[in-house]
This record gives sequence, C-alpha cells and structure tokens, in this order.
Amino acid sequence: MTYYFSDDAAKRVEKFFETQLRYVEGAKAGQPFLLEEWQRKIVRDLFGWLREDGTRRYRIAYIEVPRKNGKSTFAAGIALYLLLCDREERPQVYSCAGDREQAGIVFRAAREMVSGGTPSLQAEAELRQYEIRGTRRGGWYAATSAEAYSAHGKSPHGIIFDELHTQPNRMLWDAMLSGRGARANPLVVAITTAGHDRSSICWEMHQRAAAAIANPDSDPTFYGCIYGAADKDDWTSEEVWRKANPNLGVSVSLEFLREECTAARNNPAHENVFRNLYLNQWTEQAVRWLPMEHWDECQEDIRLEDFAGEPCWMGLDLASTRDINALSMLFRRDGEYFVFVRYWMPAECKDIRGKQDRAQAKRWAEQGLIQQTDGDVTDYGVICADICDLAERFELQILGYDPWGPARALAQQLTASGFPADKLREFRQNIGSFAAPSKEFERLVTGHKVHHDGDPVLRWMVGNVAAERDRNDNIRPSKSRSADKIDGVVASIMALGLALAEEQAGASVYETGGSLFL
Repeated sequence: MTYYFSDDAAKRVEKFFETQLRYVEGAKAGQPFLLEEWQRKIVRDLFGWLREDGTRRYRIAYIEVPRKNGKSTFAAGIALYLLLCDREERPQVYSCAGDREQAGIVFRAAREMVSGGTPSLQAEAELRQYEIRGTRRGGWYAATSAEAYSAHGKSPHGIIFDELHTQPNRMLWDAMLSGRGARANPLVVAITTAGHDRSSICWEMHQRAAAAIANPDSDPTFYGCIYGAADKDDWTSEEVWRKANPNLGVSVSLEFLREECTAARNNPAHENVFRNLYLNQWTEQAVRWLPMEHWDECQEDIRLEDFAGEPCWMGLDLASTRDINALSMLFRRDGEYFVFVRYWMPAECKDIRGKQDRAQAKRWAEQGLIQQTDGDVTDYGVICADICDLAERFELQILGYDPWGPARALAQQLTASGFPADKLREFRQNIGSFAAPSKEFERLVTGHKVHHDGDPVLRWMVGNVAAERDRNDNIRPSKSRSADKIDGVVASIMALGLALAEEQAGASVYETGGSLFL
C-alpha cells in the first residue's frame, strides 16, 4: 500500500484547534488553542498522511509524554475533531481510562472547550450530562472506564485512551479496538505518561511505538511518539528535562521541575516518582529498593552447568500452595557471587496479583523458565525431588528455609527422602535475620559483585521489591509492600546470609544444628 501527505487535510485540523478551541485552564484559559510545535507535528502526521482511498494512514497512535505537558486538553481537542469535523456519519467517540474519574478528565476538558468555544463550535455540539452530541452528523462523545464488559457492542470511530499505563489489564483496550470494524476511518490515540508494569498493555504499546519510531516501514499504520529521558541520562540535568518535556516553559515550568528534583535528591523514594512522572522513564515500581540499571549490568554469560561440583549455598522460599516457589543457588568465586534460581508453580496459578503477571508467568512456564506442577496447588513432592537432584550436582554447603511456613513440612519430606539433615538450617523471616544479608546484597548489586544469567523471572522479582527499614536502618525485602512476587530475591538473600555466616564464623557454625538465625 502507498501513502501520500495532504497538506490540506493537515491544515484542516490545525485550523480547527486554533480557530474553534480555547484553553480551559491555567494562565492561557480562554485564549485560542495555538498548537505547540510538538503538538502540531503530531496533528499533521496523524491527519495529513493518507491512504490511496483518502482514509488516514495511521489507525493507532501511541503518544508518551511526561505529566503537566498538556496531554488532556490536547487529547480533548482531537476527540472533538473526530466527533464534529471528521466527515463520519453518526460517529462514536470515547475517552477511556483505568477508572471513571480518570476517563472523565479528557471528557470534562472537551465539555469546557465547547462551552467556552466559538458560536460555530457550540452550534455543532449539544452538551448533555454524560455525552456531547453532534448536531450535524449525529453521533456522540462519552467517557468509559475499565469495566470492559460495557465496551462490547460499541462501534467506535475515535478512541482516546488517557493514561494507558493505569489500565489494570488489556480487556478494555481489546474490547474497544475490536469494535472498530464497522468504521472506514477509525483512529485510536493512547496518550500517557510512562508506567512501571512491563507486563502491561501500555508497555506492549510502548515497545511497539519504539520499534515503529526506529523503522516506520515495519509498522506503517502505527504512529509512535515518545518524549522522555533515556535510561542512563542524568536525571538531575536541566538539559535532560528539556529533552523530556516538550511543553517546558508553557504548561510546566523549569522552577517547578527544580523543586521536584530537589525533593527527589533529598528523598530516594521520591526519585522514582520524579523520573517516572516528569522524565517519562519506565521505572520498576512506585517505590523500589534496587536500582534496575545496576541489576542489568550484573548480567553475565554464565550457565548453571558451569558450576557443577562447586560449593553451593541454597535458600528456599515457599509461598502458598497456589503461588510461585523459589530455590536460589549461590556460588562464590574470588569474593564475588553467582546466583541462579529455580521456580515452581501449580499449573492453575491463582495468587499472582495482576492478570497480566499471571499471563506472563504462564508464558515463562511455556518457555521452561518456571516448572509447573499438575493441578491448582503446588506438588511439593516435585520440589523435593528436584532439590535432592540439585544437591547431588553441587557441593551443597547448607539449605536455609523458613521454619514457620510450608517449608518446614518440605524439610521433613527432604530428610525422609535421604537428604542430609545437617545440611538443613532454619532461617527466620524477621528483620534481624535479613538485615545484614540484605545490606550486603544491595552492596553487591550496586558494586556489580553479584552475577546472574539474565533470568527474566528474577529480573521481574527484583523490580518488584520494596524494602522495609526500621529505626536503626536495618533493612529487609517486604512482601506486603512490594509490587508483586519477590520470592526469588528473598531466597537469594537467604542463601547469601548463610554464605556470609560461614565466612564470618567458619564451618563450625554448622556443627551444633538447629537455628542459625534467631
């Protein structure tokens, strides 16, 4: 298919914005909506590029831009154009978001644009409580949220997804897009800040947009536009802020970003917020513990088989019978550590929090990265057999387990299977047990002294971890505060704690049996 650019089609939309619409808030409220250059480029690209039959080239647009850059009013203007001026009979246009309040933001901006707009705009649009109706060609514009069941049966001509990163799953996205088939010239515009969930529909679209930007011919009907700082950019640099914020000096001020940056410098927990909201970087979660750039730099071309016969410390973190379970295997060479994690989960895994993450876990299982056991509860017999096999492949030093969880029963099952009892050690799940190995794990990661093979399951878990600190700055990973599963990280810290204990106290520490960590 060939495409061509129509300057007349592009100028028609530009003229609509700048002669019919008014800003609805801020210092420019009531003034004509004069497109900024970055907005003008998006409008001209989306509406100027056409197919041979005169319909638009682009059917889906993904626009990623930091907070306070005028996303909502810009999206509202696009929605009104699709409703009133796009030469579509009885168009249906929808604002979509993760919840009703968010979905209503763009819709309310559009209502205010109509009520404060020109007489000709007001003549074209009839304001109702929950809809804006077109008076000439019919149709309507309304807001809808993530109750995906209500999206089926719609026939959208225009779809505005505001803050796509807040979608709890892909159901609304799929339901809305599936309804476009009856329309000849539909347009979907997702406009969002960056998120942190890399198993979400937003990340999927982010990746697709990045690929389309790099090679437009690879996805010719998908439009990508991403403003943000690169992962390794200096987040404190004002030049980086300018690159990431196209509306700097218009709707977001340099003074404001300076204040937010100062807050982020003084509070590490706020750093992620600043980088996510105002630099548009995909952070791992709202409050993280370990810097993901350091974790990624710890990746090495290593294989578990390369450590056959070497001393190995193991940490076992068993979750509920309906969840992911993890065994970490830690090796030490020349003062540096190498970690591998084995995972098990029931085929019908129920307890992973998000539907997207459950789907991702299933894909990892299909790839052989997580071992599945039959049914909807974990078969601990499978785990027992696997641990016994691993203990024979390496020079097992010790295996640590939680004495109060399901691992106690598994420990008994292991000894009944011939596993040496003197190689089992209780590792209590309190901050006293975790404080020293957690701090050391953090130091090893940031110093690139712990190495892994790029295991995507473990990377997901590392990105999920939130830390709990007490008044003495003791630290441990917190399952309740973390974004999702962290069992592989917990098991690795347990294994490290056992290795550190041996290093500090000598092998005699194991001779007394019982509990090492109280």
